[in-house]
This record gives sequence, structure tokens and C-alpha cells, in this order.
Amino acid sequence: MRVVKERLSREQTSDLAGSISRLARTVKLRYRACARSRHASLCPMVSLDAIRTTLRTHHPHADTDAIARAYAFAEQAHAGQIRKNGDPYVTHTASTALLLAEWGMPPVMVAAGLLHDVPEDTRHTIADIRRAFGDEIGDIVEGETKLSKLYYLG
Repeated sequence: MRVVKERLSREQTSDLAGSISRLARTVKLRYRACARSRHASLCPMVSLDAIRTTLRTHHPHADTDAIARAYAFAEQAHAGQIRKNGDPYVTHTASTALLLAEWGMPPVMVAAGLLHDVPEDTRHTIADIRRAFGDEIGDIVEGETKLSKLYYLG
């Protein structure tokens, strides 16, 4: 079996970062609606296995080691952070990663989805993410972080 690793161009990275930013807003809205419903127990924490299984439906031979590391990194980075509804903060980033996997995004995007709030909400920096996960994932997370500071007037 031959594994092909392709590096994304800056333009592709920017497009993917924009997708993560839009997706994160969608996840927030869905999660708020779920948490407000009478069936909040139907909004469980997304597991690493669920993300891996979903990713493999679109990318059967995907190496999911980076996703496992990103999941653990995000859990550790957000340890002790709680959402308004009392759930662990990492619930949001795991839901983002699951939706990216459902959309058939490549593994680097799913890993970046897990990490997208780390630089904004924890002591970890983009440089920490680059050291741990490489420039490609670091570029996507950095792009999403910059996009989240922009306001759309349309």
C-alpha cells in the first residue's frame, strides 16, 4: 500500500481555515439548541473513536495518529474549562472535528478542527501547535484564528 501525503497550498490552507471558522459557528449554534432542549442528554461528548470512524468512511486508509494526538492535546489544553451548560469545553472542538469528518475533509483539517480554539482560549500558542503538529496544521489553525477576528458585513 502506498500512502500519498500532499501538502496544501497557502490558498487551500486559507480556504480550509475559512471552512473551520464557519463550521465552528455552526457547531456553536447546533450545540446551543441541543443544550437548551429538553433532551440535552442527547448531546453527548464526541469520542475520538467516533471521529476516527467517521473520517475513515471518506478516507479509508487515513493515518489517524495526528487526530488522536490533537484530541489529547485539546483535552489537556482545555482541561478545567467548562461551557455555560456545565459540559467540558472540548465538547465544542470535538463536535467541530466530527462535522469536518462527516463532510469528508482530510485528516489535517479534522486535526485542525480539534485545535482551532487552543490559541485563543488556552496558554498554548500557534508556535506550540506547529511544534507538536507541523506547519500544515499550524497554518490552518492560525488562519482560522485570524478569520475569527474579522467581521462579515454583507
